[in-house]
Amino acid sequence: MNIKKVAKEIEEGKESKITKLAIGVEGGGGIEDPFDTITTLHCIPCGLDLDKTTTFIAPVIDSVVLSKSAFFESQVGEWELEIKECEHIKNLDQTGSTKIESKALAHCGN
Repeated sequence: MNIKKVAKEIEEGKESKITKLAIGVEGGGGIEDPFDTITTLHCIPCGLDLDKTTTFIAPVIDSVVLSKSAFFESQVGEWELEIKECEHIKNLDQTGSTKIESKALAHCGN
């Protein structure tokens, strides 16, 4: 079996715009495959191209093409930044603020 990947053509105006810091969710960066996959099946001893649409061969080809490599599995699938407000600063009085001398004091210790 030979597998060939060809870059998909993106129609003008169809590019998705990223509107938030996220991967795999609406408005974030996409994780869809930017390639079309073309498969051919060739019998080396016979020297013939085989019909890849038969009921026996088609599921085998699909399982190979749709399987994910170890590299792909290790990549991020879905991610979204969640910003939480620290409970310790909700009622913080900053009227008499001063410059913080140490950067270590600029973070919540709890």
